[in-house]
Amino acid sequence: MAVGHVVAFEGNHGFLRAQSGSRRILSSLPLWEGQGLSAARAARMENSMNIGQAAAASGVSAKMIRHYESVGLFPQAPRTESGYRQYSQREVGMLRFIRHARDLGFPSERIRELLGLWQNRRRPSRQVRALAQAQLEELDRKLQEVQAMKAALEHLIDGCHGDDRPDCPIIDTLAEERAVVPPSAGGVNTRSATAGLRPQKRAPGRVVKDAVK
Repeated sequence: MAVGHVVAFEGNHGFLRAQSGSRRILSSLPLWEGQGLSAARAARMENSMNIGQAAAASGVSAKMIRHYESVGLFPQAPRTESGYRQYSQREVGMLRFIRHARDLGFPSERIRELLGLWQNRRRPSRQVRALAQAQLEELDRKLQEVQAMKAALEHLIDGCHGDDRPDCPIIDTLAEERAVVPPSAGGVNTRSATAGLRPQKRAPGRVVKDAVK
């Protein structure tokens, strides 16, 4: 049966919808064969996912998938003729890998290195360990900074009456020129973290008055 021009496609891997004269027919010819696609690409199309499905399978939002592609952390996904992204199980596995690394706080550059090591079957494990050790040290540094901020804030809160009076060492300290948390504060030593902070100024006799309240 002679078939005229193709009118539309039925799905990603369905059948050709063609028109012959005034009759509309569905060809039994698979789409990929009709377009001369390779069997490998046809298999990819058969098992591919769109960006929403890939996001659900990997736990990475569609917005972040696009972001990872834009910064080169994740390869640009192939697209259908209509422009829709296609993702295979391999790409979904890469997205999971990136998500797990992000859960541990790894920055993009270290994730890029980890991805390269993951895909290198001859990788030396010492390189992976070195990246993980560097990340651990970075987390320790950030933890110390948070502990220093916590100690300084506790010191300020302890010095504030928290009543109807306007006097407040928290406001006074924030308005000062010097740093609230000394850069050298390690977070473990509370004295170093609170050194130089303005203590609560109490007028003579106010302590007794406050104690009676």
